[in-house]
Amino acid sequence: NFGARCAKCCRSIGAADWVRRARDRVYHLACFACDACKRQLSTGEEFALHDSRVLCKQHYLESIEGGATSNDENTDGEGSQRKSKRVRTTFTDEQLQVLQANFQIDSNPDSQDLERIAQLTGLSKRVTQVWFQNSRARQKKHLSSKKHQQGVDRALQDMNGSLARTIDLHFMYSFRPHSVEPDDSSSPETPIMTMMHGEV
Repeated sequence: NFGARCAKCCRSIGAADWVRRARDRVYHLACFACDACKRQLSTGEEFALHDSRVLCKQHYLESIEGGATSNDENTDGEGSQRKSKRVRTTFTDEQLQVLQANFQIDSNPDSQDLERIAQLTGLSKRVTQVWFQNSRARQKKHLSSKKHQQGVDRALQDMNGSLARTIDLHFMYSFRPHSVEPDDSSSPETPIMTMMHGEV
């Protein structure tokens, strides 16, 4: 570390100085503190580098509340990264009943209706809006899949009908009774035919 400079105070770091590292930055032990509360961070404590500022976990979470989560958060003093997980909203049965009932009435409510539904369910307007967006997407996917299946079924029916007609025609022409020559002994026309031949 000899010749390096502290990322906080910008003074040089001596060979015998105790230091903390955060990614490619080096800090004096006393300088490695939260920029918000000025508390010195301990070994193994979670911290974050946010816009070149060192923040303890509490103040980092407060700084990003309501916004996008940064990937600069670290899980320990060695600078390993931890990607934040998206919090999933859990709905109660009562909330789902209200949401689904309103979806049946209007699948794409306006801002005023969203506000009303949010108040009824106790959810935020944003969460309510996302639920309706996801429900519309699921409905569209379901209808598209159903329409495709109906097309497949119709094509199979047409094909089966055509095949059945082909088979019927095949049997009709293959098994059509052949004409039978009249039997001279039983036909009443036999004498006439004989007589005519005799006259000729």
